[in-house]
Amino acid sequence: MAKPTQIFLSGKIDNLIFYDFKGKPCVRKAPIKVRQSKATKASAKLFGLATSMSAALRQGLATILPAKATHKNMYLLNTALLNWLKEKRSKTTGPSNSLSALHGLSFNRDSSIYSYLNRSITVDWSKKDRTVVRIPALTPAKDIAAPVRTQSVIWKIAAASCAVSNPSAAEEKAFAELVMNYDNDPVAVQSIELPFSIGRGDLAVVVISLQYRVAKNGGTSLVTNSKWMPVDLIDAAYW
Repeated sequence: MAKPTQIFLSGKIDNLIFYDFKGKPCVRKAPIKVRQSKATKASAKLFGLATSMSAALRQGLATILPAKATHKNMYLLNTALLNWLKEKRSKTTGPSNSLSALHGLSFNRDSSIYSYLNRSITVDWSKKDRTVVRIPALTPAKDIAAPVRTQSVIWKIAAASCAVSNPSAAEEKAFAELVMNYDNDPVAVQSIELPFSIGRGDLAVVVISLQYRVAKNGGTSLVTNSKWMPVDLIDAAYW
């Protein structure tokens, strides 16, 4: 209840608060109490979970994600994970990769692997102690777009997982690298085995990046133009 203090008011009238600050009379609006609905609370909980999962997975994928786009990577993955959490998930007897919200996620908006690659990469999650990434048979100079004077293409492959119920850190992570000469010689199917397995309640992802080494000044150097640095989430699975 307001009361006179000298010639000023001190206290609250309706949504206004009168008070003294360093001898000067002041007034401000009272804070508004916001009551969250059950739906709002559930949405906030999902958002928090998506953020925690994103942090754990990005930790496991740190060797492959573009360092200069840290915040963009975070927001892209946060959004994709939040959309996935909103989807209905059925129980399966093994890992399922029917995760449409995560498929096709690119961490570099300037380029995408499938814009440059005329083949599809597959991931086999069925093994107990390893995950197999298969790069199909191809002819590099015909099936992979590349900048001029390219000498070789470097494939970087990373896998990471986190527990959906408690995503405090990456559960598992693995990394592999493959170098292909950029020429017209056919390359057979490449099966890259990662010492990586997915457990019940885990979400796992495989991310692949391409790097190009070009001839320059009598030697070679890596291309640093973001147009030629695709980093894509190739597949994801949940059990």
